[in-house]
Amino acid sequence: MNGGADHIGVCVCTYKRPALLKLLLHELERQKQDGAFTFSVHIVDNDAMKTARSVVEDCRHRSRVPMTYDVEPVQNIALARNRAVSASRGDFIAFMDDDEFPCEDWLIRLYAACREYRADGALGPVKPYYTADTPSWLKKSGLCERPSHPTGTILNGYQTRTGNVLFRRGILEGVTVPFPPEMGREGGEDIDFFRRMIARGHTFVWCEEAPVFEHILPERCKPRYYLDKYMRIGGLTGEAMRSTFGGRLHGIVRSGCMAVLFGALAACGLVLGPHAVMRSLVKGAYHTGVLAGCIGYVPIRERRDG
Repeated sequence: MNGGADHIGVCVCTYKRPALLKLLLHELERQKQDGAFTFSVHIVDNDAMKTARSVVEDCRHRSRVPMTYDVEPVQNIALARNRAVSASRGDFIAFMDDDEFPCEDWLIRLYAACREYRADGALGPVKPYYTADTPSWLKKSGLCERPSHPTGTILNGYQTRTGNVLFRRGILEGVTVPFPPEMGREGGEDIDFFRRMIARGHTFVWCEEAPVFEHILPERCKPRYYLDKYMRIGGLTGEAMRSTFGGRLHGIVRSGCMAVLFGALAACGLVLGPHAVMRSLVKGAYHTGVLAGCIGYVPIRERRDG
């Protein structure tokens, strides 16, 4: 690679996870560069109480990697991401969540994929990081697993997110608000961003060799977390389908049938074990949410993630 002049601004938005943020910043310190680029890290604390400040200050004094710290006092992930974009510098922007940590060649792999495929951005897998305390039903259920693709696959908007991504800053030309604040509490603001970028003709590819690992936090080891999550996603999906008569009718009929089907499968799943029951219950919750959204009611609108 001959892009030695390129600089990458790595953006991390954080909210009340100082211990995990400290681990992430330590792992970013170990990123391989091989002379291909330079990078800096830009942390935006979405907590008005500045709970991440001491961690960032300590890491900044010890680190060879330049770091900046800013606060977005309004709890809204879209506002925090927009502030991070404004604070970052360089030819590329990367995003990673504060409950994740990368492999040591994460950044150089994403950078290489952008150059090799002449893409405007590259996304990599987010893999669950289980601990000894993670319940076996959750591991077996596959609820923490995310879709993967062969390296070089061109992605559509629904296959994108900001948990593990690198993109060229140039795609933001003429874009004053990358992530819509009105979606910052409900979710989907990152997909909205990538869909708009793709509509403008920009291309994003997959890089399977650039994984990050997501901590499965204690609050995500409870069935309620997944039922609420998929009920919320279903409700917002149904609300969007309600904008047209055909979409609304399709959603009501299909999701009504699927909710009943997965309810029955959950009962049958008792024979196979808790993991099978949860898989069916989660799918049932999603379709129940779609059904509710299609008839004008969103049961859960805002994220309830810890």
